[in-house]
Amino acid sequence: MAESYVVAAVAVPSHADPTGTSTDAGIVVPEDLQRVVTVFGGVFGESVRARWGARGGTVIAPAADLPADRVDRLFAALSAEAGVAVTATIVLGSPARIVESIDRARELLEVVHRLGLRPGPYRFADLALEYQLTRPGPGRDRLEEMLAPLERRFELWETLRSYIANGHLRGRTARELKIHPNTVDNRLKRVARLTGCDPLRPEGIWCLRSALVVYAYRYGATSAPHPADLALALP
Repeated sequence: MAESYVVAAVAVPSHADPTGTSTDAGIVVPEDLQRVVTVFGGVFGESVRARWGARGGTVIAPAADLPADRVDRLFAALSAEAGVAVTATIVLGSPARIVESIDRARELLEVVHRLGLRPGPYRFADLALEYQLTRPGPGRDRLEEMLAPLERRFELWETLRSYIANGHLRGRTARELKIHPNTVDNRLKRVARLTGCDPLRPEGIWCLRSALVVYAYRYGATSAPHPADLALALP
């Protein structure tokens, strides 16, 4: 028995159901999954095993057989050779906590999907903040409530999203939205008045960014439960 194990939850991207009859968010093309399964052994080697399902799989390997400095490169190679944008969430666990590690990897994969993050390999450290923010509790509820005053103000949602995605640069935000930089400032000041958090101050933008993560996790990164259709475009 190994001292520690690498556990990864692997997902093959889904696509819209062309028949419009699926109740799921999308369907995985069987050919895509089959290419990943076929290529996996050649990329990772026969000592690394995976159990595959309809949408992806679970990889469990002794850490000695899958050292940390190779994991990211191997998943990148798997995506390249299979021609499929694979997403993998990777955790390290002890033999006594294999089941817990599998659950944690799957929870992290859910975070990636709900936040609309780009495909690729993610370690727990990469998603620690997002993971903690999306766990149930009064903190998450309070962050979600913070955005309630913006629900029917699409121009404020859009400006806040763009401002965060553009590194808090008002000029770049103005160019993306095709508005004057002063309009960006005015909208962000309205966000501050309505939410109590000033996006022009470091502590305010941190709170609002956290609230947007919570909102995206609950409602989806490219949809909103209210008339404003918000695409968060989280980095």
